[in-house]
Amino acid sequence: MRKPLKILLINPEDIKRRKRMSEPTPFAGLAFLAAYAEKRFKNEIDTEIVEMLPQRYGIKDVVTRVLEAGTNVCGITAKTYNYPFSLAVAEEIKAASPKTLVIYGGAHATALPHEVARENAVDAVIRGEGELVFSDVIENLLSARHPFRGVKGVVFSDAGEVADNGNAELIRDIDIIPTPDWGKYYDLTLYDRYYDRFTGKHHLMLPVFASRGCPYGCQFCQPVLTRKHRTRSVGSVIDEVQYLHDRYGISRVYFEDSIFGIRKEWFMDFCARYMERGLNNLIGWGYETNVNNIDLERARAAREAGCVYVYFGMESASDTVLRHLGKRATKQKLASAIGTAKAAGIREVVGSFIFGLPYESSDTAEETIEFIRHSELDGVNINLLDVYPGTELYGMVESGQGGIRWIPGKKDQWDACGRTLVKTTVNDLDTEEKLEALYLKTLRIVHDRHRKSPYAYIRQILSHLLYYSIHNPEKLRRSMRHALAAYFPGWFRLN
Repeated sequence: MRKPLKILLINPEDIKRRKRMSEPTPFAGLAFLAAYAEKRFKNEIDTEIVEMLPQRYGIKDVVTRVLEAGTNVCGITAKTYNYPFSLAVAEEIKAASPKTLVIYGGAHATALPHEVARENAVDAVIRGEGELVFSDVIENLLSARHPFRGVKGVVFSDAGEVADNGNAELIRDIDIIPTPDWGKYYDLTLYDRYYDRFTGKHHLMLPVFASRGCPYGCQFCQPVLTRKHRTRSVGSVIDEVQYLHDRYGISRVYFEDSIFGIRKEWFMDFCARYMERGLNNLIGWGYETNVNNIDLERARAAREAGCVYVYFGMESASDTVLRHLGKRATKQKLASAIGTAKAAGIREVVGSFIFGLPYESSDTAEETIEFIRHSELDGVNINLLDVYPGTELYGMVESGQGGIRWIPGKKDQWDACGRTLVKTTVNDLDTEEKLEALYLKTLRIVHDRHRKSPYAYIRQILSHLLYYSIHNPEKLRRSMRHALAAYFPGWFRLN
């Protein structure tokens, strides 16, 4: 009996730079690849996953793992912000083990497949959904065929030229992807716990996806899973939540779909069956959606079924900015969505905002700040604009549409992406300092809002101090630095 094909899937992160300090949940994309491939090939492959940040791996640790296992295939996922570092990982793997195939996937590789495939350390790129394509590559390897030729969805270097096999078909029935065995692939003790401000406790969270794709056309979004929205069956999602509770004892679920429950009939059926299973008394849940996809009937059904958290990507409270954004939203719709969720009794309603979008100005930014100041939101996420390849936004910056433009030297500076660094200016917000000042001003407002509930605010601070001083001191230090920068910008920098 031949030895199984050795596969190592890698989520790269430079722990020395600490651009990110933690991972709240295991990276789901790699787990789906592994689970589907092992279901299809069973004992013919042996798959492991490395997440460099929670495991505190450096590049040498990854290379050692590759050599010790006799790895045949390394799959590397790369977001835009960690792409430059991921290449350093790939180069070291290739230098130490030239026969190991290095295959890229993820958002950045999907956006720029030809550019990534030209890198000397990269054998191929899989763009978009990876499960079926990656498994087709494995099947070729197991059958002693060329791994990439003829496999749709693959871009690879062939005799010095880039060969593009075209796009793979989307997975229409996403129920075929099994629930990963999280404990097999990941050490779950290494991941930060989610803080529930109502119980004052930290909970284990595991990612659940009920759908793929998003039909909205936000300018800034890399649509890795396309604009085609596909939904799992309600029963399979309910079974997965039950499994996670029974196997891992989770008491919180966050549905990580780009947009959850866009089909009202599906959403209402989900809520009803979640209650029928009795899960509403065991597992609180949260989700992200567009402000157009909530009404009082849906919100009440969600709350009765145990929903404790809803997240809206609002981005701006200026109709001028929203009109050009692709979210089909208005300022009035933002306020209505918040009011509807609060009226239904959902405990935590959170909105996310971005400063520096096209058509932004100091006046539109102040509209957003005042909206945040007076809204009923329980939580606010604040971001400075990142510009990703493969997005409509990238072309807008190139042409100056909406008054947005690169700061000299910042174009394609991928490792500067992180939503707290200024890379573009827009209209009269024409310096880094002006945009950073907006960010810090809003950060102060957010902190001031939290302090209006002194007991909950103090409990959260004490809980974070205790938890992160033990589990993630670097995250604690950076969080404190951001808080201090909001009030003492002359003394503390964001990064």
